[in-house]
Amino acid sequence: MDLVLTFAGIHDALAAEKAARGLGLEAELVPLPSAVKSDCGFGLLLSAQADDGHGHVHALEEAGIEITDAYRVTESPIEGGTRKEKRYERIG
Repeated sequence: MDLVLTFAGIHDALAAEKAARGLGLEAELVPLPSAVKSDCGFGLLLSAQADDGHGHVHALEEAGIEITDAYRVTESPIEGGTRKEKRYERIG
């Protein structure tokens, strides 16, 4: 399972990527899909296998990063193929 975090602006997203990497987290800035709304159009994709991402979000907030929203990303296979459908669930 992964998380996508959103931010008020691109500068916030860039700062979050730098902070996440500084904390040793697997993080990548990605363009947001239409299912996820954000003013800057980019989000931070985090691999959150161990703790459902709550610890990652808390660590970033402790580092001074302002997160607008967090979404849990789940994948399920599409019938008859090798592709997977991604679903984005907003988490508190």
